[in-house]
Amino acid sequence: MTERCWDASYEKLLRGALPRLAEKETVSPDTSLKSVGLDSLAMVEVLALVENEYGITIPDEELSAGVFDTPGTLWTLVSALREQRAPGGA
Repeated sequence: MTERCWDASYEKLLRGALPRLAEKETVSPDTSLKSVGLDSLAMVEVLALVENEYGITIPDEELSAGVFDTPGTLWTLVSALREQRAPGGA
């Protein structure tokens, strides 16, 4: 994944939850979230922020460690859940 495809709210919430990410000029889809401070506590915070911002609930079975590897992997799940929730979604 090399291209950002998320909206400004997503990047803002990631930067707010992960101060070391906030220090970076750009957020790449391939940035390791662990390298910018994602630990178990921050993971819970990011999860809650994403669910609140986008009006989704991420099912427990989708909460694998790989989902939180990068902004891109998390956004892939968020966008899929948003599409399911949208009128006419699956």
